[in-house]
Amino acid sequence: DRYAPETFDLTRTARLLDLTPEQKSQMQSYLDGQRTQLQALRDDTSLTREQRREQARAIGEQTRSSIRSLLNPTQQQKLDDLRAPRGSEGED
Repeated sequence: DRYAPETFDLTRTARLLDLTPEQKSQMQSYLDGQRTQLQALRDDTSLTREQRREQARAIGEQTRSSIRSLLNPTQQQKLDDLRAPRGSEGED
């Protein structure tokens, strides 16, 4: 997952999407929150592996939604292009 805190490169993404300092700061906040939630989820031994997987998926979806809400339509399209698998249709 390209939004996973371990793999998400905020500096590169901010440059590619031409984020404002405010957008970059808010995005960092969302990613920090995701990291905290995922760590708490990993530490919760009362859940089954499948429950953790489902909750992690929901946390990721919420983070993606929050990040997209920060972006203008042009930035959203650029983000979609970044997330598209390599060699997909419409790639230049």
